[in-house]
Amino acid sequence: MAKATKHRDALIQYALSFPGAYADHPWGEVVAKIGKKVFVFFGHPPEDAFGMSVKLPQSGGKVLMAPFAEPTGYGLGKSGWVSVRFTASDVIPPTETLCAWIEESFRAVANKTQVKALDAAPPKAPKGRAAAKKSAAKKPTAKKSAAKKPTAKKSAAKKTTAKKSAAKKTTAKKSAAKKTTAKKSAAKKPTAKKSAAKKTTAKKSAPRRRGALRK
Repeated sequence: MAKATKHRDALIQYALSFPGAYADHPWGEVVAKIGKKVFVFFGHPPEDAFGMSVKLPQSGGKVLMAPFAEPTGYGLGKSGWVSVRFTASDVIPPTETLCAWIEESFRAVANKTQVKALDAAPPKAPKGRAAAKKSAAKKPTAKKSAAKKPTAKKSAAKKTTAKKSAAKKTTAKKSAAKKTTAKKSAAKKPTAKKSAAKKTTAKKSAPRRRGALRK
């Protein structure tokens, strides 16, 4: 059962990464200790299943409702110890959950100084199904980021359209100004014609005056 061995090895490594924790092998099984106290029983190497026993004073009641959990034997169940065992047909809880149970057991067994050391340097949980789900959840974020790029292009297109619109208005204003100038110029031409007509009338009037003087 390769999966069971992989899970078990990862959880043992996690338990031993707690401050002051070390492995021991009483009765031929693997346990994780802090000082002289055991905080996780990992049992014997798995054949068709794997499991562990942890002290869960807070979440024990809820965990015992699962079909894979039961109170730990030898009277330890009365003190809050819970044993979980998973076979090939069981749905194994996320690695994050299993690690949380190990941490709760450590806090229940360790003294205040050891708990403070844990709070100062908490161990990293091994990657499992929960970590894979989080990684998959990040991918839609990348898609959303890519979706924002067309919006930026649309914004740039709007700016270009606004510039073209402004340019058209400027051109329209210049065209209107030219028309006004043309009208003024056209208005000046009749005045010039009138001035020329006056000059012609003056010329005609001059000979008449000369004839009147001769008489």
